[in-house]
Amino acid sequence: MGIFDFIKSDSMKTAIAMGRKIAQDIQQAGETQPQAATSTLSAADQRMLDVANERRAAQLAAAGPAQDQHLGGTRLHDVTRRKLKAGETQLVIAGVPIPEEVECQHFLLAGAPGTGKSQSIKGLLSTIRARDEKAICFDPVGDMVSTFYRPGIDIILNPLDSRDAGWYPWNDLERLCHR
Repeated sequence: MGIFDFIKSDSMKTAIAMGRKIAQDIQQAGETQPQAATSTLSAADQRMLDVANERRAAQLAAAGPAQDQHLGGTRLHDVTRRKLKAGETQLVIAGVPIPEEVECQHFLLAGAPGTGKSQSIKGLLSTIRARDEKAICFDPVGDMVSTFYRPGIDIILNPLDSRDAGWYPWNDLERLCHR
């Protein structure tokens, strides 16, 4: 089956319909209970992956061993298996473990107010701290500073904050330009 056949397939139509239903469930949960939105997302992710895995297994069984060769692109992974492999220091977003090989890629967290975006970021920062790794955090509201700031260890770069470290990129540029 080619990619265009797959896009027009019943599997894709079912996945799109499930995605719309999940988005609706998350929106409704987020409007009433922000914490429920995260659990809805985790359950929805699991449900979607389970259905996709079942369909893929059925396709592979019907096609025979010649079709069971991965040539490239994304593979479907069982979320439960990844959760079992996940240690305390694995990054997790909405209950889904992030594979180590994609941790340095970009992520977009989008959602209505109160749906758990900041909570997801706090979870990531907690894991990064547990790993004893470094992070740069742009925190316009101050939520992350109030939760994670450690005096004498962490550095704040904000001229309006009394704890500011006093580093400004313009000073470095001026020094470099006037040699």
